[in-house]
Amino acid sequence: MARLLAGLTAADDDDTARRRADRAAALHALLSGGDGEHAGPGPGPGGGRTVVVLPPSATAAGAERVLDDARAPYLLAEIDGELVALVTEVPPELTAAGTATVPPGAEVAPAHRDARLAARRCALTGAGPVRAEDLPVLDRMVLEIGADRVAELTRDVLTPLDAALRATVRTWLAHRQDVPATARALHVHENSVRHRLGRIRALVGDLRDPAVTAAVYLALLTER
Repeated sequence: MARLLAGLTAADDDDTARRRADRAAALHALLSGGDGEHAGPGPGPGGGRTVVVLPPSATAAGAERVLDDARAPYLLAEIDGELVALVTEVPPELTAAGTATVPPGAEVAPAHRDARLAARRCALTGAGPVRAEDLPVLDRMVLEIGADRVAELTRDVLTPLDAALRATVRTWLAHRQDVPATARALHVHENSVRHRLGRIRALVGDLRDPAVTAAVYLALLTER
């Protein structure tokens, strides 16, 4: 009996691993411009589909549990270091950073790019999940121009800043330019934050200037 149970468990594990690999391969194919039809568990192109980029804290096993419990077709894979899912509807229990709707009959890749940008805004602002469709004007302009092009235009903005200064200005923006909140998030004294902001101003320009702040924000948003 024990041998039989062990065999059944092994077969179940193999089946789970096979389904996981099929879902990942199908999503990779869709994002490469293919049809992904070789894997059956994914949502079909005729209905509603949403790309979900999960936060860094998410795990594949946790996402699978939520999506399996939803009993709806889905694809899930790690893409460029991020967990990405393609679903018909986003389950409330699934923690998402950014989402984007795939228009009926459209390719999935553009929605994936939009969802990634929405996830970056989520990380920058600390508010989430963020729907690509709800992005503010500045972020929508990035989608229209292309994140790669914006990254090229702003690539020199952050060059003078070391890792600590980048983390400071990123956290400061995420906390609505609130110095005490930034200090708490970074576990440093408020005066340390003010000193760092002074160094940032000396290196990139006056952060009270909307153009400077916008440039820094766009550089962080599209930073690779």
